[in-house]
Amino acid sequence: MIFDMHFHLQRAPASNGPVPAGCVVSRRVGDNLACLEFAARNGIICALYDDARAGEHQTLLTAISARSAMAYKHVELFGRSALLEGNDVLKASNDASMPVLLHLSRHDGERYACSEVRWCLDYLANTFPDLKLIVSHCGGENATEVLEWGKRHDQIYLDTSRLHETATRAQLGSAHDLLASARDAIPHTRLLYGSDSVWPAGPASSQRELDVIRHVFADDEAQDILANNGPRLLN
Repeated sequence: MIFDMHFHLQRAPASNGPVPAGCVVSRRVGDNLACLEFAARNGIICALYDDARAGEHQTLLTAISARSAMAYKHVELFGRSALLEGNDVLKASNDASMPVLLHLSRHDGERYACSEVRWCLDYLANTFPDLKLIVSHCGGENATEVLEWGKRHDQIYLDTSRLHETATRAQLGSAHDLLASARDAIPHTRLLYGSDSVWPAGPASSQRELDVIRHVFADDEAQDILANNGPRLLN
């Protein structure tokens, strides 16, 4: 069994096929309600797109307090205001012992400044030292910086989605090299499998990335990453 901590929902999905265990991640404020309803209907967790300037902000706060959703903060899009203006979401998450999903990288030709990632993690570590933080894609182009913070702060977790893209953007060689760096920096119990796939259109998981995880880690460690660490964190 795989526990996928980062998959998305196709708009108006037509399939009634098996739903992945794990966390369905909303990609825009307009998808939050659909993701919340989908998660509740299928007994899984969701991460709702956080934009305090848009509607449905109270929906997010209520879902966090009920421990039915995490906040998904695209810091690279909103900058420091994503944290400073979203302090109520961070506080609600901290009070409910719910992790926050952070996106600290880009997927286009641009790069999110490492100095901004440093500021973000410093702010969170000092203001909410007990708040669990899941960094999407191992930090993307900022993976090296995120791993350095992970060495010093056990509140930082990494989701392994887009391993090959991240290895290239972070100039860490291959996906194998990236995971080896993560293995050497933090306990394997703070690595969470994510596919970044779209349900039901895309495959539930990438065989290529599953193979890399199983090659870098011992069998029991790989099993934890793929199936056990996510539920433990959420419980």
